[in-house]
Amino acid sequence: PLVRELGETITEGLAGVDSGRASVIRVAREQSLDMLALARKGAANLLAEDQDLVGARRVVALAQGELAHLPVQMTLQNLWDSAALFRRHGAWNDAARLLHQLASIDQEAEAVWKELGWVLSNAGRHEEAERALLTALQLQGEAPQWDTL
Repeated sequence: PLVRELGETITEGLAGVDSGRASVIRVAREQSLDMLALARKGAANLLAEDQDLVGARRVVALAQGELAHLPVQMTLQNLWDSAALFRRHGAWNDAARLLHQLASIDQEAEAVWKELGWVLSNAGRHEEAERALLTALQLQGEAPQWDTL
């Protein structure tokens, strides 16, 4: 809700504004969104460090609800960082869910498929892990690297 409200306010403010000022306002919007994403990331990390994965899940879910209002690069980074948070705390299925979402957006990202395979393997989901790692190998397009396997 906060990101949508921020976007709507800025869009309304751009009506009738010359292109130079509009550009400055857009940059300010992106910086504001970036700061909000950093704040949510920090809150989720603090909760997870306190062993409150339920709270971390709530913060990440709130951030996920705002992804449609963020630039694509911020969306990708947000998903990657959130998956890494859950991976660090052994919440393999949470990490896998976020990595699946990331892979659906950027299907050519070898690193995402490799990470997804590793996370799925740790979650005991070995058939899915194998498929993800094979996808990573196909995207690599060369002889397999042993660190990928």
